Amino acid sequence: MALGTRRSGQPAPAIRPRTVERRIYVAAPPAAVWAALHDPRSATAIQPELRLGQAAGAWPAAGATRPAQVRLGMLREPVMVESCEARPAARFRYRVTGASIATEWTWTLEAHAGGTRVIHSATGGVGDRWAGLLAGLAGDPLPRAVEAHLRGIKAVAEATTR
Repeated sequence: MALGTRRSGQPAPAIRPRTVERRIYVAAPPAAVWAALHDPRSATAIQPELRLGQAAGAWPAAGATRPAQVRLGMLREPVMVESCEARPAARFRYRVTGASIATEWTWTLEAHAGGTRVIHSATGGVGDRWAGLLAGLAGDPLPRAVEAHLRGIKAVAEATTR
Protein backbone atom coordinates (compact mmCIF):
# COMPACT_ATOMS: atom_id res chain seq x y z
CA MET A 1 0.00 0.00 0.00
CA ALA A 2 1.37 3.40 -0.95
CA LEU A 3 0.85 6.17 1.52
CA GLY A 4 0.77 9.70 0.19
CA THR A 5 1.47 12.78 2.19
CA ARG A 6 -0.40 15.60 0.49
CA ARG A 7 -3.30 16.15 -1.85
CA SER A 8 -2.81 17.23 -5.42
CA GLY A 9 -2.99 20.98 -5.81
CA GLN A 10 -1.35 21.64 -2.46
CA PRO A 11 1.96 23.52 -2.59
CA ALA A 12 5.11 21.48 -2.03
CA PRO A 13 6.40 21.79 1.54
CA ALA A 14 9.68 23.52 2.28
CA ILE A 15 12.45 20.97 2.78
CA ARG A 16 15.22 21.72 5.25
CA PRO A 17 18.26 20.04 3.75
CA ARG A 18 21.01 18.38 5.72
CA THR A 19 24.06 16.42 4.60
CA VAL A 20 25.34 12.98 5.56
CA GLU A 21 28.68 11.67 4.27
CA ARG A 22 30.34 8.29 4.69
CA ARG A 23 33.44 6.61 3.19
CA ILE A 24 34.39 3.04 2.50
CA TYR A 25 37.27 1.18 0.87
CA VAL A 26 36.32 -1.21 -1.95
CA ALA A 27 38.83 -3.83 -3.08
CA ALA A 28 38.08 -3.17 -6.76
CA PRO A 29 39.30 -0.55 -9.25
CA PRO A 30 37.21 2.61 -9.83
CA ALA A 31 36.03 1.32 -13.23
CA ALA A 32 34.57 -1.80 -11.57
CA VAL A 33 32.87 0.29 -8.87
CA TRP A 34 31.41 2.58 -11.56
CA ALA A 35 30.16 -0.43 -13.54
CA ALA A 36 28.54 -1.95 -10.44
CA LEU A 37 26.90 1.36 -9.57
CA HIS A 38 25.23 1.50 -12.99
CA ASP A 39 24.42 -2.19 -13.51
CA PRO A 40 20.60 -2.49 -13.53
CA ARG A 41 20.86 -6.01 -12.06
CA SER A 42 22.52 -4.65 -8.91
CA ALA A 43 20.36 -1.54 -8.44
CA THR A 44 18.21 -3.08 -5.70
CA ALA A 45 21.24 -4.42 -3.82
CA ILE A 46 22.94 -1.02 -3.85
CA GLN A 47 19.90 1.22 -3.33
CA PRO A 48 17.17 -0.86 -1.69
CA GLU A 49 14.93 2.16 -1.02
CA LEU A 50 14.78 3.21 -4.70
CA ARG A 51 12.96 1.32 -7.44
CA LEU A 52 14.17 2.84 -10.71
CA GLY A 53 11.98 2.98 -13.80
CA GLN A 54 13.03 3.16 -17.44
CA ALA A 55 15.63 5.84 -18.19
CA ALA A 56 14.81 8.70 -20.54
CA GLY A 57 17.92 9.76 -22.40
CA ALA A 58 21.43 8.35 -22.21
CA TRP A 59 21.48 7.37 -18.54
CA PRO A 60 23.71 8.06 -16.57
CA ALA A 61 24.71 11.09 -18.67
CA ALA A 62 24.00 14.44 -17.02
CA GLY A 63 20.50 15.66 -17.79
CA ALA A 64 19.01 12.18 -18.25
CA THR A 65 15.95 11.41 -16.12
CA ARG A 66 14.01 8.38 -14.97
CA PRO A 67 10.93 7.82 -12.83
CA ALA A 68 11.28 5.88 -9.61
CA GLN A 69 9.50 4.88 -6.43
CA VAL A 70 11.05 5.76 -3.05
CA ARG A 71 10.46 3.51 -0.05
CA LEU A 72 11.67 5.07 3.21
CA GLY A 73 10.16 3.47 6.29
CA MET A 74 6.41 3.54 5.60
CA LEU A 75 6.70 6.39 3.08
CA ARG A 76 6.02 5.30 -0.50
CA GLU A 77 6.28 8.08 -3.03
CA PRO A 78 6.75 8.39 -6.79
CA VAL A 79 9.79 10.52 -7.61
CA MET A 80 11.85 11.71 -10.55
CA VAL A 81 15.57 10.95 -10.65
CA GLU A 82 17.77 13.32 -12.64
CA SER A 83 21.44 12.74 -13.36
CA CYS A 84 23.33 15.95 -12.52
CA GLU A 85 26.93 14.85 -13.09
CA ALA A 86 28.43 11.70 -14.56
CA ARG A 87 32.20 11.38 -14.85
CA PRO A 88 32.93 7.69 -15.48
CA ALA A 89 35.02 5.98 -12.81
CA ALA A 90 35.28 9.29 -10.91
CA ARG A 91 32.01 10.94 -9.84
CA PHE A 92 28.25 10.47 -10.14
CA ARG A 93 25.60 12.81 -8.75
CA TYR A 94 21.85 12.68 -9.11
CA ARG A 95 18.81 14.41 -7.66
CA VAL A 96 15.66 12.67 -6.41
CA THR A 97 12.54 14.84 -6.16
CA GLY A 98 8.96 14.07 -5.25
CA ALA A 99 5.97 15.71 -3.62
CA SER A 100 7.48 15.61 -0.13
CA ILE A 101 11.08 14.51 -0.62
CA ALA A 102 14.14 16.07 -2.22
CA THR A 103 17.62 14.59 -1.97
CA GLU A 104 20.85 14.76 -3.90
CA TRP A 105 23.18 11.75 -3.87
CA THR A 106 26.88 11.98 -4.73
CA TRP A 107 29.38 9.17 -5.28
CA THR A 108 33.07 10.10 -5.56
CA LEU A 109 35.46 7.32 -6.59
CA GLU A 110 39.20 7.68 -5.88
CA ALA A 111 41.84 5.12 -6.78
CA HIS A 112 43.49 4.16 -3.48
CA ALA A 113 45.87 1.35 -2.44
CA GLY A 114 44.94 -0.97 -5.31
CA GLY A 115 41.22 -0.41 -4.86
CA THR A 116 38.79 2.48 -4.58
CA ARG A 117 37.90 4.89 -1.83
CA VAL A 118 34.20 5.62 -2.23
CA ILE A 119 32.92 8.82 -0.68
CA HIS A 120 29.14 8.87 -0.67
CA SER A 121 27.06 11.80 0.49
CA ALA A 122 23.39 12.68 0.58
CA THR A 123 21.90 16.12 0.98
CA GLY A 124 18.20 16.68 1.42
CA GLY A 125 15.31 15.53 3.45
CA VAL A 126 11.59 15.14 3.80
CA GLY A 127 9.38 18.21 3.61
CA ASP A 128 6.44 17.77 5.90
CA ARG A 129 5.87 16.31 9.34
CA TRP A 130 3.65 13.45 8.17
CA ALA A 131 6.14 12.32 5.49
CA GLY A 132 8.99 12.66 8.00
CA LEU A 133 7.10 10.48 10.47
CA LEU A 134 6.44 7.81 7.83
CA ALA A 135 10.03 7.88 6.55
CA GLY A 136 11.58 7.81 10.01
CA LEU A 137 9.58 5.05 11.70
CA ALA A 138 12.67 2.83 11.80
CA GLY A 139 15.09 5.64 12.67
CA ASP A 140 16.84 8.39 10.73
CA PRO A 141 16.54 7.36 7.05
CA LEU A 142 19.34 9.46 5.51
CA PRO A 143 22.36 7.94 7.33
CA ARG A 144 20.84 4.46 7.06
CA ALA A 145 20.43 4.84 3.30
CA VAL A 146 23.98 6.13 2.75
CA GLU A 147 25.45 3.27 4.79
CA ALA A 148 23.28 0.70 2.98
CA HIS A 149 24.39 2.10 -0.39
CA LEU A 150 28.06 1.73 0.58
CA ARG A 151 27.61 -1.83 1.86
CA GLY A 152 25.81 -2.70 -1.37
CA ILE A 153 28.38 -1.17 -3.73
CA LYS A 154 31.22 -2.86 -1.82
CA ALA A 155 29.55 -6.28 -2.03
CA VAL A 156 28.64 -5.98 -5.72
CA ALA A 157 31.93 -4.47 -6.94
CA GLU A 158 34.12 -6.88 -4.98
CA ALA A 159 32.06 -9.89 -6.09
CA THR A 160 32.44 -8.93 -9.77
CA THR A 161 36.22 -8.52 -9.53
CA ARG A 162 36.89 -11.87 -7.86
